[in-house]
Amino acid sequence: MDSAIRNQVEQILTELRRAIDAGDVYLVDRRRNHETLLALGYTKANVLQVLRAMRSRDYRAGPEPDDKGRPGEIWKFEVKIETYRIYIKLCFVRDEAHRVVCISFHQ
Repeated sequence: MDSAIRNQVEQILTELRRAIDAGDVYLVDRRRNHETLLALGYTKANVLQVLRAMRSRDYRAGPEPDDKGRPGEIWKFEVKIETYRIYIKLCFVRDEAHRVVCISFHQ
């Protein structure tokens, strides 16, 4: 990974950790997310721990515009949990609260 991209990813991960600390991370209630949480025996608190532990090596793509037209930037990551490869898609909403929406957390 090029150093400019690495710096950008590190900045977005710092922003993510700040949003977690502020309680401004929201997990979208989607069937695929729910099925993965059940398979792992995870709660939202576990998801937040995974998000907090992400590193630049977990980066896959971004920033990109949201393909559904929602405001914010989309960033994609992938982490390995047990035998699962988990796809994580985050939307960083650019408003006063600097919310982060976890759109995807699934296999």
